[in-house]
Amino acid sequence: MTWKNSFFAIFKIGVLKYFTNIKKLTIMKFTALPVSEGDCFLLSSDSTILVDTGKDTFECSKFVNEKTKVLDLVIITHYDADHVNGILELIKSNITIKEIWLPDNFGRINETMKEEKINLLKKIAQNDEDNTKSIIIPYLYSIPENEYVNEDTMSMDLISCIKCIDYYEYLELTHMNGKKTNLRKLKPDFFPYIKKSHINLIDKIITECTGRNIPIRWLKNTDEYEEIKINHAINMYGLNCKENKDIKAYIDDIEIMYSLSRINRDSLVFKYDNDELPNVLFSADSGFEFVSKGGSIPLKDNSIVTAAHHGSADKLNTRTYGLVLGKGLIYVRSDSKNKDRPGAKYVSLTNDKYCTICNLPSSVLNEVELDYNSGNWKEKNTECNCTFPPPRL
Repeated sequence: MTWKNSFFAIFKIGVLKYFTNIKKLTIMKFTALPVSEGDCFLLSSDSTILVDTGKDTFECSKFVNEKTKVLDLVIITHYDADHVNGILELIKSNITIKEIWLPDNFGRINETMKEEKINLLKKIAQNDEDNTKSIIIPYLYSIPENEYVNEDTMSMDLISCIKCIDYYEYLELTHMNGKKTNLRKLKPDFFPYIKKSHINLIDKIITECTGRNIPIRWLKNTDEYEEIKINHAINMYGLNCKENKDIKAYIDDIEIMYSLSRINRDSLVFKYDNDELPNVLFSADSGFEFVSKGGSIPLKDNSIVTAAHHGSADKLNTRTYGLVLGKGLIYVRSDSKNKDRPGAKYVSLTNDKYCTICNLPSSVLNEVELDYNSGNWKEKNTECNCTFPPPRL
């Protein structure tokens, strides 16, 4: 081989490697999988990442299996059924999962259940699910505002309830910028509850991961906005969370009740950030309370944002639209067909929007697939046709 042939051969290899690397960096695919209820988002780029697994037990594993056989990362943002129920069958499937990120309250619940003490979680585990709600806050609505109650004559349940309210208000005053909520004026179901099935699911998730050698990273909600890279090999940043390597049992029933009252508020929020690509912001059910007054979440132009709480009309969720900054943002909403969602704020957004199912009677469930290749988005879906108010379904 002459020196010219050698030179051109080396040059050809170099050019091929260069363009191969460019291709890897500039191609990204975002898919909202068509689960019948909840969130289930698949992002494929330098890593393959699944965020949440929908409410149905089997749909997630079925849809993921049609797309890929390897997941570099699975994330659960919080323990609402429509985000977590599909994870167990996914873990048990033939799909390789290299790592899982879970809210640290999963681990804390699991640790609490191991302890030989009678506490709220033990009561829940021993009772029928239909009765769970009455165990947690049986008398919340009946407590008179600003009225002194004699602890010598009240039941232990009522004492726990009052202590929980006082503890919650103390935490709000010390950690929530002094904003105090009058909990006695709230509805009895203000404190969401965890079901017996949730406890069993958490135990099975941890057991399956241990048996299959799938590493778990526990993530703690910090209530502060800071972009933290959880795993340096994956370009996914926690915006309101950091890794918790010291998982401990809950101290008492009051701490458990406080934790369970923050299911949606404690939703973990993530941003995918590769230098060569737009961002993807995974909002989960958060209201972005971690963003300080006057603050914002800046994104690159043409980034994707998953609509907070499925496009809910809740004031906390609708405020998120004004906190995310960037030109040409694309919103993606997933959920069941629901007469209450999306709300007017989502419908009025002038951004490009896509739904797995719009609220029109004729709408059918579809996956949303957006491909980013060399600077352009290509979509296989028609844009969102949701109306407000929604038609009667």
